[in-house]
Amino acid sequence: MTVATLPVILRINAAGTAWHADDLAAAVALRPAAVMVPKAEAPDDLRRIAAALAGIPLLALVETACGLAQCRAIAGVPGVSRLAFGSVDFCADLRCAHMPGVLLPARWELVLASRLADLPGPLDGVTTSLDDPTETARDAGRARDLGMGGKLCIHPRQIAPVLAAFAPTAEQIDWARRILASGDGMVQIDGAMVDEPVRLRARAILTEAAGSAPRPA
Repeated sequence: MTVATLPVILRINAAGTAWHADDLAAAVALRPAAVMVPKAEAPDDLRRIAAALAGIPLLALVETACGLAQCRAIAGVPGVSRLAFGSVDFCADLRCAHMPGVLLPARWELVLASRLADLPGPLDGVTTSLDDPTETARDAGRARDLGMGGKLCIHPRQIAPVLAAFAPTAEQIDWARRILASGDGMVQIDGAMVDEPVRLRARAILTEAAGSAPRPA
């Protein structure tokens, strides 16, 4: 399912709600690019939803303490293509502040669960401020540095700073090219040791750059 040239992700109501079954039926009929499952907590629910959707990828939205406790099992369910962080609901469930330092352990657990399941980096939760692109960019940058692979937006004006934050800088692209041009052995570039793990990072940067415009350094 597309709108113009953009893929559509359909967010359904959570398992156990009165609207869940009708939403699943609508998703089967509409065939969106993916289905976002809120309040993802039980791996068995994700398996049932994946079976019903017959090949439509699932984005599991982790929004509760139970969901975070189960996120490694959820990430391993066939059909789950990515985890996402419902940070605002998560804070409501735990009665904690929606602040970067407070949420760092949860974000890190989602990154680790995704890596263990060989999934792309998880999608970070929203920035609630709608009028401050600097705050959106700062939040997205923190998520990127932690290993998250994207960020949920709640307003169109947040899209540009998020895309910019997740794109490699021109300086990073230049560094990656120099790293890969250095050969296969252990060498020194810019005063730092370069070996295969560093080259893996360089390859990842160039792969990311191929799908986005470089951001300012």
